[in-house]
Amino acid sequence: MEEYNAICCSVEKWCSLVDQFNPKQRLRLGGTSLQNMLRIPSVLMRKNLLQTLITTYDVSKKRFVLQPKKVEFTVRSADVFHIYGLKNKGKDVMKVLASVEEGSKGSVPPRFFDKNSGEIVIDELIDQIVHSGSYDDDFVRRAILVLIGTVIAPHSTKTVPRHFYKLVEDVDAIKLYNWNAFMLHVCIDGISKTIRDHRKFRWPVGNLSLIQVFS
Repeated sequence: MEEYNAICCSVEKWCSLVDQFNPKQRLRLGGTSLQNMLRIPSVLMRKNLLQTLITTYDVSKKRFVLQPKKVEFTVRSADVFHIYGLKNKGKDVMKVLASVEEGSKGSVPPRFFDKNSGEIVIDELIDQIVHSGSYDDDFVRRAILVLIGTVIAPHSTKTVPRHFYKLVEDVDAIKLYNWNAFMLHVCIDGISKTIRDHRKFRWPVGNLSLIQVFS
């Protein structure tokens, strides 16, 4: 069961998986444009800091305003590059995802789904990676899906949106995407939706560690 109102982002889970990669798995991921993510440090989500930052976000100004005209900042693509080393160029990920019906199983092979829930479950992907020791194309797909679901664009503590499989379907195309812009878009869009919802505070989707580290 999904943990209610939990922070989806989990750099710790990704780093824990990276620590378990064998040399051939590391080498295989080195052939993607996401190899720098193998070297990021584990970051604990600091809820008090994050809630303060999120609630100060000004949607109209597109910036975090801690003290008006004194302490304000905007996270840009250049900042994502400096933090993660992901270059801000390549195919628009949002346009690629727009071609796939959200929630649809589409062309996702059955082996990527949990037999009970019919979802792409993060912990199952991790188990398959660690226990198989494989470094084939399916390993790359599973590893990048875990990376997307924990750091780049997390939407849940448990699962990866089905339509995100489109981003790993063609393993050779992984290096062609603009992961920098995608990560930033999902994070800021998630924060904006939280701010616009004036009911009870809920943690946004996306890579909240990005704004935590930047701040």
